[in-house]
Amino acid sequence: MEIGDVEQRDVEQGMVQVDDVVLAAPISGRLPGALTVGRVVNIRPDRDNPLLAILTVRSSVDEESLHRVYVYDP
Repeated sequence: MEIGDVEQRDVEQGMVQVDDVVLAAPISGRLPGALTVGRVVNIRPDRDNPLLAILTVRSSVDEESLHRVYVYDP
């Protein structure tokens, strides 16, 4: 799966890196905050917006059951 709209400066500063764990956000209260969605396997610049990056995430769950995925940095 891909996650877009990640700020390129966060990537450049090392706040988002390959092999980072992607967690579900407990926004709705239906999912625990520590539920692992997957791991970042690739980061590339967004060709349409140089201020953003796109993450490729290897899913650890069935992708068909997901509605929204966010990057969370506590």
